[in-house]
Amino acid sequence: DNAARPRCTLHPNFIEFGLVPFGHQVCLEVQLVNVGSTTARYYFVPPAKPREGQNGMMSWDDDQPISAAWLEVSPTEGEVQEGETISIALTALITGGGPSSAAAYIAANPAPPPAPVDTLDTILILRLEDGADSFISCHGTFLPSCFGMDLDALLRLGSTPVIAVEQLDQTGQQMLQQGLQPPSGLASMQQQQQQQGGVESLRQQIGDLGLPDELRSSATHGGHGTAALAAVSGSRGQAQSEGSTLVTGVEARVPKEIQRLVNFLLAGQRLHTPGLFVDSIQACCGPTKSFSKPTYSSAAHLRQLLVATAPVRWALDTGLDLPSHITAHQATAALLLMLQQLPESLMPPDVSAVLLHCVPPAPACTSLLSDAMSVAEWATLRHIVALCKAALAAEAAAVNGLTSYMLAAVLAEHCFGGPAAVPPELSANRVAFMMMLLDPEAAAQRREVNAAAGDTVPPAAPVHQRGTSAVLQPLTQQPQESLI
Repeated sequence: DNAARPRCTLHPNFIEFGLVPFGHQVCLEVQLVNVGSTTARYYFVPPAKPREGQNGMMSWDDDQPISAAWLEVSPTEGEVQEGETISIALTALITGGGPSSAAAYIAANPAPPPAPVDTLDTILILRLEDGADSFISCHGTFLPSCFGMDLDALLRLGSTPVIAVEQLDQTGQQMLQQGLQPPSGLASMQQQQQQQGGVESLRQQIGDLGLPDELRSSATHGGHGTAALAAVSGSRGQAQSEGSTLVTGVEARVPKEIQRLVNFLLAGQRLHTPGLFVDSIQACCGPTKSFSKPTYSSAAHLRQLLVATAPVRWALDTGLDLPSHITAHQATAALLLMLQQLPESLMPPDVSAVLLHCVPPAPACTSLLSDAMSVAEWATLRHIVALCKAALAAEAAAVNGLTSYMLAAVLAEHCFGGPAAVPPELSANRVAFMMMLLDPEAAAQRREVNAAAGDTVPPAAPVHQRGTSAVLQPLTQQPQESLI
């Protein structure tokens, strides 16, 4: 009997998100009204997608997500009582961080012509149990960012910014002005962090990453000083002093956005900031429960970090000066976030494959990286390692409290992709590998421990270069200078 079947109305059926910048949430709602005489149970279903079977026969692939990667639906299922109205939230958010990210999804699924490539377009299907389907058409325009972009693609842009300010409409101009403002709540987070002694708590957790006792002791008590750290004031009022330049011999191969962040941190003694790198993300977003856990395992934490670093991102994307309120911690958190948001991890899979068995000696590390990385990846890594070495210089480290192990742990977390949980030995080897680039002497201690335990170094695995080595015609030859 049709009268006994559930009936609902859904409005609006067309959602216009408008401009959706990278890392910026746009939230809208639709209303589901039960106009029938019985309780209605609803749930969203994925659009049907054809696939070819083993025998060449076409079938429908039902194992698909209910929405595009850039769109979140909440709740995805539920019940509506007779005469009741409920709200369903639709949130557009574009982030990077791997092949399954929203940014990667958009790049792999461009809008068909004649629509612009930055068009967001998808359809949601809401199904009533024992009832009819309803459809929601969702539309928007993606405003890209240097975050989530391939380093080689950024290098090809040269001096051209990702976003042309003069081409932004009124809404885009307003978003830009708002995005350059200090994030609300950041100051209070910094005050809370000042009361917590960031590096000392980190030292208490160093054992979680699985280093041998000999190296753990060296990392926590030796090195470059053990000053007690308040950790979060950062450097203020010096955002325009980007005159310091890090000379590594590969500047032409490093995307301008990376160079700007590095040069900003070199200026005005920002490298002296207590807890730089190790506490920068906590300074922006509040402390995490455990340093050894992946920083980006929580979607809420990632969104908070995107908001905290938004002024840096807007300035880099538009080519504008960094705002005067930017702190050293914000700039460092933005640099780390940019690495984490790459479409593919900065470290090629071949490196992790070798690290499953051993940590190669320094010359082999350099050869492995230069063979496996693209031009921009290899140059960017060298540039960041040089920045970290500057932060480890005696004068800076006496104030910032850093050791090579602390920096190696942070870089390993952000340069290696893959699943959040990895075997303890691989996690320790990743840190030791980064130490090999930052401080060969400390890394050699770990190698000696492994040798004493009877570990052998297997032959290097075959490497496969990623990206393109012909980004610039004069730079097709991979640099072979040692990182160390």
